[in-house]
Amino acid sequence: MSEYPDFIQTTGYGLADGLHGVNCRHSFRPFYPGITEPRWTPKKLKEYADKTYTFTGADGKEKTVDAYKASQIMRNYERIIRKSKRNIAVFKSAGLDAPKKDKDDLKAIQTRLKHFCEETGLRRQHFREQV
Repeated sequence: MSEYPDFIQTTGYGLADGLHGVNCRHSFRPFYPGITEPRWTPKKLKEYADKTYTFTGADGKEKTVDAYKASQIMRNYERIIRKSKRNIAVFKSAGLDAPKKDKDDLKAIQTRLKHFCEETGLRRQHFREQV
């Protein structure tokens, strides 16, 4: 019996929602105790886990979230931006001018994302906003 749990059962390796599954960008390599140096120290890992971001929400109140939640807020803004751009593109492909409301909504959400990034110090990833 190994001192480590079963790799496949623990990580879900080989399954769609497991390690190296659909959209998984994780990688792994063998670790040999006493030979291999860990990439991150326990102290650095704790710093990453404890990282928080403070920003002003849409309701005007100051909010504090962890790094994961902050990234999910950014992904949500990016999804809304892409959807707005697709809606505008539909009108453009039909040879029509998109309604002013759609254009204004796009500018508003882009401004909200910009302010969120400025407040949190996170870097905006423009490629995620492309259609």
